[in-house]
Amino acid sequence: MIDVREGANDVIDDLEDDLDDDDLDDDFDDEDIEDGVQRGGAGRPPRVAALTLFRNRRLLLVALHDRTTLTLPSASIADGEPPRHALVRGCREELGVEIERTSIGDLFTVLGSDDDDEDGPVISMTVYSGDTADEPQPVGRADGLVWVSSADADRCTSVGADILKRLVQLDLID
Repeated sequence: MIDVREGANDVIDDLEDDLDDDDLDDDFDDEDIEDGVQRGGAGRPPRVAALTLFRNRRLLLVALHDRTTLTLPSASIADGEPPRHALVRGCREELGVEIERTSIGDLFTVLGSDDDDEDGPVISMTVYSGDTADEPQPVGRADGLVWVSSADADRCTSVGADILKRLVQLDLID
């Protein structure tokens, strides 16, 4: 007789590993960041999970009430929090939507400033694709939502401009 619980535990372990999978930034190197820059735990920059939501080859960006530049919907990843959980939480907090968990896919990780000041603190932003059946609305600290193309890079943070460039290379936006 086969014990199906043993196989089920393997599946659950794989799912938990997948939810905790943030190896997109495993290539992080301390030399990539200047000495003295604000860092997260274990010498790493603070970590953020961000969503790319596309419509008609445009990307949804958020205008936050305390910023002049646009940024991706995102959330800081709390200690011990799986990055995808932070992503879902951030979309709830800034867009008022539930991201379909099965639609979440890994894209890439960027290092840089997601601040109005290009020389602001460096973060490690892991970028995911995802989708929602809900219509995004600005909530919480979000004042507005804007669908952009690569032509809008000058309206973004330095990390945002880098992300737009990468999304063009991946042929996801114009």
